Amino acid sequence: MVINFHDWPIEKVKGYPECFERIESLVFPQRKKVKRKAYREKWWQYAERQANLLERTSKLKKVLVKAKTSKTWAFGFIEPDIIYSTAVIGFVFEDFLHYAVLQSSIHQIWAEKYASTLKSDMAYTPTDCFENFPFPELRDTLIENGEEYYLFRREVMLTNQEGLTSTYNRFNNPKEKSADISRLRELHIEMDNAVAAAYGWGDLELGHGFHETPQGVRFTISEAARREVLARLLQLNHERYEEEVRQGLHDKDKKKAKEDKPTRQKPKKLAQPEGQMNLLAEPEVADEAEAGELVTPTPTAEIGSWDRCKCLACDKTVMGFSIAEHTQSEHQGKDPGYRKIGG
Repeated sequence: MVINFHDWPIEKVKGYPECFERIESLVFPQRKKVKRKAYREKWWQYAERQANLLERTSKLKKVLVKAKTSKTWAFGFIEPDIIYSTAVIGFVFEDFLHYAVLQSSIHQIWAEKYASTLKSDMAYTPTDCFENFPFPELRDTLIENGEEYYLFRREVMLTNQEGLTSTYNRFNNPKEKSADISRLRELHIEMDNAVAAAYGWGDLELGHGFHETPQGVRFTISEAARREVLARLLQLNHERYEEEVRQGLHDKDKKKAKEDKPTRQKPKKLAQPEGQMNLLAEPEVADEAEAGELVTPTPTAEIGSWDRCKCLACDKTVMGFSIAEHTQSEHQGKDPGYRKIGG
């Protein structure tokens, strides 16, 4: 049983004596010790109710959710009146259109790049993985792909009496040849292709199959496709950020950052827009050399594929995997030298 007194006054709460007595004996002794005044005074209410989220989700028929920390890449739907634990992230979406994009390998690659980890599990956080993600054009055709995939996955789970973890363990196992898992893989390919098409990436071969990843062998897109997808998403994020700058959406944040800026400071990201955060624009970096000192490049062997670097010739920010292309296209093949940002 879950006791939830919402934002009710204590007079109303006392109208449920059995529930009240239980939380009075278990919750009140702990709450009266905490420092935050609101927690002490309204001890019968949840500490962090997320009132805005609850109000918005209460109007939906179902709510899209994801486990905050998990090695399984899976989004799902729950009833809007479910009480969320801190281990669950809720999204104010009830449609299969957004589900298709978020469940896709396209979004997974982005999240794996920017999420933190807990042991071997991904720790998905909205600020690092969702708010900065550049969504494609949300075409209605994605609804069919998302719904078919979701409903079939649910049918597989119910038929086999398995949860998401067991189902995806089979999904990612090259030895698993069952008809239901094979069909789920086919639907995943169709959904990924539909999402890629929504971005306008008809030229991109995703190369689905069993590939080695940092999380082990997974049924996913090829390494070459992963690199290309991430590069295109980063570029799209950058373009959208620049457009938001032109619209003046960052002026307030930039002004505040300038006012608060100390004489010398650690590297930080540029002002972040409310919806899409900038990940490609070069962060403000404190001068690493006084005037007249030579800024030495980072040795190539120390630059990883996913490291962000500054080109010492043109001052542009370049990802490690695109250094060779940048050198050839911008500097006629002559190495200008690159310094790893933050390294």
